[in-house]
Amino acid sequence: MKKLFLVLILFAGCRPSNQIGEMVGAIQQRTLEETTWIAKELNGKSVETVNSEKPIYFKLLVTDQKVHGFGGCNSLTGSYKKEGDKLSAQLASTRMFCEGKMETEQALLSVLTGTTKYSIQQDVLTLKNEGKVVAVFKAEAENYN
Repeated sequence: MKKLFLVLILFAGCRPSNQIGEMVGAIQQRTLEETTWIAKELNGKSVETVNSEKPIYFKLLVTDQKVHGFGGCNSLTGSYKKEGDKLSAQLASTRMFCEGKMETEQALLSVLTGTTKYSIQQDVLTLKNEGKVVAVFKAEAENYN
């Protein structure tokens, strides 16, 4: 009887491996779609968000193959296609002018429309064009709309 009780306690204490990773703070592998990707580097330049500013980000919505995001001044929207590790996008944005933010916004639009391949390592997305890294993004748990 004691052995049966011990076995039951052991099974009750077991958790799926994905829950164990969450409990110890392990970084999980993210997916390209349905993840909010925050810009960290565009065309070799670091992207920083100042204080409480809304971060520069994009998100691919799998249900209708749409892209939405924010470039630092304007909202962006469009469509995308994904085949294996290949990615292409067609984007448009609102047309407000924000002093000191337009260069970064243009860089974001450029890398998203000029990307030919992508790779994901845990929570870091790397975009490439003809083998050259053009952007690095980090997955964010929070959703920005």
